[in-house]
Amino acid sequence: MNKNLISFAVAAVLAGGVSVAQAGNVTVFGNVNVSIDSIDQDSGRGDAIDDINMENNTSAIGVKGSEDLGNGLQAIFLVDFGFNADEGSGTTARDQWVGLAGNFGKVRFGTISTSYKSHGAMVDPIYRTALQGRNNGLQSDGLHNGRGESRGRMNNHVRYDSPSFYGVGVTVDYSFDSDDTVDGNDTYGIGAHYRNKDLGLLAFIDYISSDSGDSVNAVGEDIGDDAWKIGGSFAINDMFGLYAQYEVGSLLNQNNGLFNSTIVSTRNDGAVATDDASQWFIGASAGMGNTLLFLAYGEAEELDGTNGFEQDSITLALNHKLSNRTDVTFGWAQTDVTGTTHTGEEDRISVGLRHKF
Repeated sequence: MNKNLISFAVAAVLAGGVSVAQAGNVTVFGNVNVSIDSIDQDSGRGDAIDDINMENNTSAIGVKGSEDLGNGLQAIFLVDFGFNADEGSGTTARDQWVGLAGNFGKVRFGTISTSYKSHGAMVDPIYRTALQGRNNGLQSDGLHNGRGESRGRMNNHVRYDSPSFYGVGVTVDYSFDSDDTVDGNDTYGIGAHYRNKDLGLLAFIDYISSDSGDSVNAVGEDIGDDAWKIGGSFAINDMFGLYAQYEVGSLLNQNNGLFNSTIVSTRNDGAVATDDASQWFIGASAGMGNTLLFLAYGEAEELDGTNGFEQDSITLALNHKLSNRTDVTFGWAQTDVTGTTHTGEEDRISVGLRHKF
């Protein structure tokens, strides 16, 4: 762990200690999360990988808190950094924001995960492991991962979350473009969800657009820069669960957002986008005590007659809680891409250990 991260951790603990003494409303949080992965990969470009590696899986440390401003109003904040536990190096800025919360809901300003990403995490019971859906083709990578405009975590971001009305909540995302010399590239989105904890039911819908309007297909037609999705889950206590999500839009074609980027390194030989792409998955889980078994299958398709291609993905994983804060994950994922210009397959076997604090 480098000096910058150590300094941040010490500062966070000290800040937390002072605030707790004053108001008891600041928390230091994080997790250390690594796995050992066996990777057998054929990129379809004449090269192949057959290796066993240690991987870092969203190890992070942060501090969050609130201040009571009176009349039901609170100031809220969060500062979160990722680090590479496998190599003991690097810090990466994650969600970092300040906001206000009250009877009106909450509004936050800074670098924030989008509603599109947040809802995807809710239907992935092995989220933030080496076998998570956004890594292995079950969910779009770019819109559930990464940082920047039209990514899972957006900069210059204003996010509003409404209060829940009979289980229904609405979210609005708006991200100012990072280049003040270009007009009209702001990203915006809206999402809604319904949650009934008594029935174990979750349903959501999301829309996101970069509003740039400059992406065209092979014949020069404007195809826009947006995507939408619908999904949800149904769970019976902790014994059985069903999960599903469907996505469609041109944004799935950008930022290596659709297909497994370790197999396919380019989007249509460097083109920004083609026509709309679609991606879906279904999954089921079965639980017994502290052990959860998860099986999921998904498909993705790039809808372009010249360079289009398809992807099939399957994941089988077992997660076991050693305690409320420590768990292990073991499983296998396969991603298979076929198309006119790109083909490839990856098989991954992973054993991971995570401790939360």
